Formats: sequence, C-alpha cells, structure tokens
Amino acid sequence: MTPGFNSGIIGGMTLISQSVTKVQAWILKLDHKTRLDVAKQAALHEKTLRLADSPKWDPRASTLRKLEELIPKRRKRAQQGEAA
Repeated sequence: MTPGFNSGIIGGMTLISQSVTKVQAWILKLDHKTRLDVAKQAALHEKTLRLADSPKWDPRASTLRKLEELIPKRRKRAQQGEAA
C-alpha cells in the first residue's frame, strides 16, 4: 500500500457503502410525507428518496453528503451529562 494512502475499507465495507447503508436505513424509517420534506430540504427530486427502497439504490456522493447532513445527530453525551 502506498504510504499515506487510505483505502477507505473498514471491516470489509468501504466508507461509501457504510454511508449508503446508514442513509438508506434512516430514509426507510421515514413516512412518505417526511421523505418529501427531506427531499426538499436536500434539494433533491423526491424520486431519489423513493428509490432508496431498492437494494440496488446507488446514490451519487453529493446526494449522500446532502442526506447525511440531515440525519439527526444522537445526543447520548448530552443526555449522559444531564444524568450526572
């Protein structure tokens, strides 16, 4: 391997496939109306999110980036701090 080269493979999955899996799982939890709202917020056509139901869904990197920015962040650390 070339020094300084990161293959992007972790545990047998590329970072891109991990991202697709994460985004797809999030989208599939949303109802139709919410998917439409997410598509608008991400400046995507609603068909892009409708196709996420397919195991062959192959979004562009720019689409993944836009959708990842909209996934709600987990607030475990903040909740743990409140419990202390």
